[in-house]
Amino acid sequence: MTKRIMQDKAAHGELYLMRANELPESGITRTELAQGEHLVLAHSDSGHHHYIGARCVPKIEYYTVDGARDDTSLRAYLVVKDDSNVVLQHKKPPPHGHKDIYLKKGVYRIKRRLAYNPWTDTWGRTSD
Repeated sequence: MTKRIMQDKAAHGELYLMRANELPESGITRTELAQGEHLVLAHSDSGHHHYIGARCVPKIEYYTVDGARDDTSLRAYLVVKDDSNVVLQHKKPPPHGHKDIYLKKGVYRIKRRLAYNPWTDTWGRTSD
């Protein structure tokens, strides 16, 4: 099986990741990550979360965007500190889930895809 390695951008269900040159100087807050626990990047109503496994948590830093809400596209930044196989996973296994994405060292913007509802004339989060 071929590894899916993130290059400049990638979609993983309702998540959209893009490489960034650096972290912004303001407007973000670092989240302390608990060792031994997964980092869930997107919760799913069906329980099929998008996450980074516990063994990868020591290799990353996670920053939330100040004031981000469910109807906000830009959610967070992820810093991968080295090239040692940090993997974005989906709890629902293939063929029904999304393939793992391997992240290399760098800074990533994490966006949540939004969908327009023409009946309510609003934007809101998508789900998979």
